[in-house]
Amino acid sequence: MSILKTAIFALTCLVLSSVLINPVSACPLSDLDGDCKTDIIDLVILGEQWLDPAGCPGYANACADFVGNDGVNLQDFLLLAQEWELKQNYPVVINEIHYNPDLPYELVEFVELYNAGNQEIDLSGWTFSKGISYTFPANTILSAGAYLVISENASVRTLSPITSVSAKYGTSTSVLMGPFTGSLNNEGEEIVLCDDSGMIVDQVDYKLGFPWPTTGDAVPDNGTNPGSGHSIQLANPAFDNNLAANWRSAFPTPGAANTAVYAENLPPLIRQVVHTPESPTTADMVTVSAKVTDSDGIHSVTLLYQVVIPGDYVTKGDAAYNSWISLAMHDDGINGDSFAQDSVYSVELPAATRQHRYLIRYRIGAQDNDGRSITVPYADDPQSNFAYFVYNGVPAWTGAIRPGVTPPVTYGAEVMNALPVYHMISKQTDVESATWYSKYTGEDYLWYGTLVYDGRVYDHIRYRARGGVWRYAMGKNMWKF
Repeated sequence: MSILKTAIFALTCLVLSSVLINPVSACPLSDLDGDCKTDIIDLVILGEQWLDPAGCPGYANACADFVGNDGVNLQDFLLLAQEWELKQNYPVVINEIHYNPDLPYELVEFVELYNAGNQEIDLSGWTFSKGISYTFPANTILSAGAYLVISENASVRTLSPITSVSAKYGTSTSVLMGPFTGSLNNEGEEIVLCDDSGMIVDQVDYKLGFPWPTTGDAVPDNGTNPGSGHSIQLANPAFDNNLAANWRSAFPTPGAANTAVYAENLPPLIRQVVHTPESPTTADMVTVSAKVTDSDGIHSVTLLYQVVIPGDYVTKGDAAYNSWISLAMHDDGINGDSFAQDSVYSVELPAATRQHRYLIRYRIGAQDNDGRSITVPYADDPQSNFAYFVYNGVPAWTGAIRPGVTPPVTYGAEVMNALPVYHMISKQTDVESATWYSKYTGEDYLWYGTLVYDGRVYDHIRYRARGGVWRYAMGKNMWKF
């Protein structure tokens, strides 16, 4: 026997001595060694059985007669070739993530898994390799249609003020596992689930803010309902969970269906919302674009915008905030749209909006051919619109130590624009109240405004005077946002 044949025979014996047939139907048909992927080991086993008759005598538990029950032949080899390096398509999905509870001292962060298949799956040795760290112990079985919750604190006990997932949400300890190590980043990160061979089973790269749902505040966000913060939840386990538009926010449901957000068919998926240029001047034509897709076809995409002029600021609580101007967006390659039929819809804003110090807010609405519609940002997003600020730059500044007595000094626009530039836009009455008149000394942020820095708009921020009991003694504009 040649050295090569001896090596192959030894390898085959090693493989067959530990064959484990995985009952999950999603394993490739040509998987012979039970690791749920087709690779060189499966090829070696087929080679040892080449031209064996039907039934593969001596190899009944790992028979390479995949096609026709007619012995191991070319048809079986072709199937193996087609499935080469094909891996298990496990029906296990990351279905819910609670990464930013509004009460940070409650240890209630968790990641929920769901088995969307029709057979139980052995998770023994599976791991979370990114985002959090956790290895599933031996004999961890996830039944078909069942949930597992890997929590920050799996204990059923409540150690005040630390609250567990089970105590907080009434989750059965039978579906709770953990605790995981590490933490879920409030700004977003990638969570990766791997099987016991290190192959990636599922991964979700979530972010904070649109197109992902926004969480982290009590609901309603007025300080009266602490501990009611939302998780992000997949609208349907069959949907692509790495696509942000398939997720919504709702009160956490660890170990149970996401009934508050569940949908058999979603309205159009809107993402990649941009306006160009990001920091326009009065000389710039502004184009708003968004990628919009739907398997049922797109009926219409609409831009809704409003203009906030200097000295007439509008908050979300004002009636004027509910007034929006509509413009049709198109995917026809003209009027600001770069390429036709690429699912990116665009529109150019009217010239009248290009005025110095104008704040332009906008939303995007879409409807599919079956009548399902949506407007983004989502209704529960605290950043309830997108926005940009038209600004021609800081002008030159002239001043004197003692005006009329000492000579003035002028700093040109090039000097002024070399400095960091902040705009805080708000109502005059609110600024005066927050700065002087109210004498408010609490910790809530009672006044609304818009912060612009480095050309980027942070709309609907809240502010108050900064400091403790002496915050009004200095007479300066010391604000905290």
